Amino acid sequence: MSDKIVKEAIKVDFHIHSIGSKFKDHAKVKDLTIDNIDILIGKLNKYNINMCAITDHDNFEYEIYKRLKEEEGKGSIKKVLPGVEFSVAFENKVLHIIVVFDDSEEDKVKSIQKILFGDSDKPQYDDIEKNAYTEKKFLEIMKEINLSNIMIAHQKGTLSSTGKPKKNDVLSLGEEKLEELVFVDYFDSFEFKSSKNEIFNKHYLEKNKEKFKKNDIRFITGSDCHDWNNYPEDDEFKFTYLKCLPTFRGVSMAMTDYRRIKYINSFFTASNKLMEDIEIEINSINKKIELSKGINVIIGDNSIGKSLLIHKITGYSYLSNKTKMKKNYEEYLKANGIDIKTKIDKKMIYEFDKQGGIREKFEQKKLTGTDFLKKYFPVPPNIIFEKQLVLQEVSNFINYLKLKKEFKTYINNINSFKIYLRKEKSNSVTFNNVDIDLSMKLQKYKELLDNYNFILNKINLILQDTKLLDKEDITRINELKLEFEKLNTKYGNYKKTTEREIVKINVINDVIRETEDRIEKIKTDEDKKFEIYKNAKNKLVENICKILTTQKNIEKYEPKLEEKELDISTNIIGDYKFVAKCSVSKISNDYIIEKIRQPFKKKYKDLDIDKIDSDNLEDMLPDDPEESDDKIEYYRKLIEANINEDFEIKNTIINKDEEDKTKEMSSGFNSKIYFEILSYQDKDEGIYIIDQPEDDVSQTSIKKFLLEDFKEMSNHRQIIIITHNPQFIVNLDVDNVIFIEKKDGEIQINYGALEYKDDFIDMLNIISENIDGGIDTINERWKRYEKNI
Repeated sequence: MSDKIVKEAIKVDFHIHSIGSKFKDHAKVKDLTIDNIDILIGKLNKYNINMCAITDHDNFEYEIYKRLKEEEGKGSIKKVLPGVEFSVAFENKVLHIIVVFDDSEEDKVKSIQKILFGDSDKPQYDDIEKNAYTEKKFLEIMKEINLSNIMIAHQKGTLSSTGKPKKNDVLSLGEEKLEELVFVDYFDSFEFKSSKNEIFNKHYLEKNKEKFKKNDIRFITGSDCHDWNNYPEDDEFKFTYLKCLPTFRGVSMAMTDYRRIKYINSFFTASNKLMEDIEIEINSINKKIELSKGINVIIGDNSIGKSLLIHKITGYSYLSNKTKMKKNYEEYLKANGIDIKTKIDKKMIYEFDKQGGIREKFEQKKLTGTDFLKKYFPVPPNIIFEKQLVLQEVSNFINYLKLKKEFKTYINNINSFKIYLRKEKSNSVTFNNVDIDLSMKLQKYKELLDNYNFILNKINLILQDTKLLDKEDITRINELKLEFEKLNTKYGNYKKTTEREIVKINVINDVIRETEDRIEKIKTDEDKKFEIYKNAKNKLVENICKILTTQKNIEKYEPKLEEKELDISTNIIGDYKFVAKCSVSKISNDYIIEKIRQPFKKKYKDLDIDKIDSDNLEDMLPDDPEESDDKIEYYRKLIEANINEDFEIKNTIINKDEEDKTKEMSSGFNSKIYFEILSYQDKDEGIYIIDQPEDDVSQTSIKKFLLEDFKEMSNHRQIIIITHNPQFIVNLDVDNVIFIEKKDGEIQINYGALEYKDDFIDMLNIISENIDGGIDTINERWKRYEKNI
């Protein structure tokens, strides 16, 4: 039984000559006869050639072809195809075009030489002067042969050649004509021989990437062997490997996608984390579905069991509504007599994206909500110190407002009173309260100690991991820590002393009040009048002192914050930067002023901060839900809330070429970013499974970005896709199509490579008949091969 999927690359050579080239090469090929064919067979097996064609100049030797074809399946040779190297006159230049034909219609293959020679015994050129066919005659011959074919243009020199182009090469027609032929897809590929040309051809394509897409020009090597004994006649010759089944149809498909053509055998992952097959029993009949190491797609009608198949294999580990869905799936399996025997451990899975799952991974504030994305984001930047500087400035401004309020209060407390002259001697004792306010001093100690503790915490963090530090530096840091601990202890004691003084003052004032209450009962009216006067006088003196002291302490507030850029943590993955940052890029005096004004209503946003005071705050600020009396503290809370929001670390993903690191990508790029990141990951092994990727991305993005990402991904991991989209099947050029259908009341499963065809199934027909838009996608991809599809 022939292979249904590609398990290993096919090594090819479609440019070998025989005695049939005698009309051009004469004595050079005189020994390349059918009698000596065993020499060639031996060499082909020695070099493990899997597919080949003898392509003589304007001739086809059927008997030699037939003898070589008898070797199919005996050694390394799996398929021999018929072919001819045509000499075709284009604009006064002769090109050599290798044409490889479909071998499925034997009678037409037999007639090739007859069509070329007519009633003569040699090629019948219509451009006798050049010993070539005109382009018109060449196309007439191709039409008369009437076999599907592959055209390979002769290009022995590099496309980037600066000197005179080589004879019979496409480039001899000039670069403009080359571009025209590429544009109309005249040739399926361009042949080169020297391994050095590979580098120059790649350079040419890179240089002309604005003119040509990656898939516009496909290169293949051919030995152009004229001596079987010395095959391939060049010790450094690089053979071409194709990722295809050993059939003409397989080669045709490979020639339409440059990713199927390589010069080293490296198409599939070497990972052991993959499934070789899926074993299923349907109505007691065992069936084994082979899986490719590359891209496998599962297609079929809705509700046929595509998602069920994957979820059952993975033990329902990725189901959202596990209990309900598992029950429904098991009932379906039982009703259809299906037993899925293959089980796969979750450790074998790299990632499983359920239907619509990618959108969930990129929901706002969930960028690190999944293990997949979390591992790419960097350690958040340490911006605590900068935040502390900003909050200290806010505290300075709030204290400024409080001083202004106190000053205004003391001014308002100055009242007029009459001077009272005592008429008789007092019979009572008068007491004055101890009026010393230490609360501001205590607040200053608290702020100072907060700063000391902040610095000590940072020093302790540094000392937790000292691998990068010199011993001398560790000693210095420990000494610095000791100094700050001393300062912390010293001013901590000052704070405690101040707290004790406040307690003493409160106790003394309580005693004075109690004593005054007792004496009040024995005071005369004269004493009471004098007491009132004395208190008023003392209050005046006290307020004047406070006014002078407060006025001395009040300085017009101006922020004194040194401008500083805030750190941003980045991690580059492919074309993207994973970024951890806060929403503010730098702190400065302008930033402080902006934060001071931010809580205000719109009409106060540009107010001079010096004009802000406690009297107008209520009108300037939004309503306080708690209706607190202290409007300054309410104002402080609003400012600090905005600053906390600014300094909250957020994760985002940006284009790595973007100069502005804080500019976020738009949400429309989410799926593009996701699949590109997946395609870069070649270290973590495992199978990637995705259910209907088309639900997460537009048709344009599929064609423009995603197909390339999936192909890149398939180089280092096995992929399983459930899809209804023809682009994810035909244009993605998948390695295996698994088709599930219900026929005559029974579930049936067929599989095979895109090019697979036998007496019972034709994968391309299955796709065209069962996938919406499938026929159009196939026609676009298949181009001029098998026009009857």
